[in-house]
Amino acid sequence: MRHPSIVLTAVILGVATPASCVPSPEPAGDETPNRASDADAIKAIYERSLVKQKEGDVDGWLDLFSEDVVFMAPDQTVGEGKESIRAVVAPLLEQFIVEESTFLDEIQVSGDLAFARGTREFRATPKAGSDTMEQRVKFVHILRRQGDDTWRFSRWIWNGDSPQE
Repeated sequence: MRHPSIVLTAVILGVATPASCVPSPEPAGDETPNRASDADAIKAIYERSLVKQKEGDVDGWLDLFSEDVVFMAPDQTVGEGKESIRAVVAPLLEQFIVEESTFLDEIQVSGDLAFARGTREFRATPKAGSDTMEQRVKFVHILRRQGDDTWRFSRWIWNGDSPQE
């Protein structure tokens, strides 16, 4: 079995995100309706993440990312491109049952770039049986509007939100 920190790193990539735990961001006083609709579209990406994970649809989940995505996990080499993510996530979906809650604290949109900041709490239970791993992380995700006016994750950055044992 892989080392738990590697497993948890892969799980944190966003394998699951319950829609019920993604609150609507509060619009700023100067937020235009377009920015509000962008924020709603970004929130929907987090909701689709759960659906794709529950379906075991790695390709569908990866469609939420730009081709040139960069992900930065704690204590790991920077990953570049969707295939780097696939190499970690596909085996995990086969080995673990993942339960996760995502809480969006902030979404800011500026033109074709946006960021989301929040926390994730998750549990990963090996399908082969053994102890469930739990962790809370904080994240910043940078999203980019694509040519077809959809939003995709462009940078995926996170770190633990509690001391390591």
